[in-house]
Amino acid sequence: MKNIPDIFLVCLCVFMVALVTEFIMASVGGISPWLLVAIVVVSIPVSILLVRWRNHRGD
Repeated sequence: MKNIPDIFLVCLCVFMVALVTEFIMASVGGISPWLLVAIVVVSIPVSILLVRWRNHRGD
């Protein structure tokens, strides 16, 4: 993950997870905002692993 597109993909994945989670929380209502923080924190290493897997598969 040394080049800019990989970092951009990780940020994009984390942003999309946060956006979808926020939309679900807004539609359901009454869910703690700490759940959003926890999901975003968990999605960071998952996104990194997905980008690494994509790069490894592409070689």
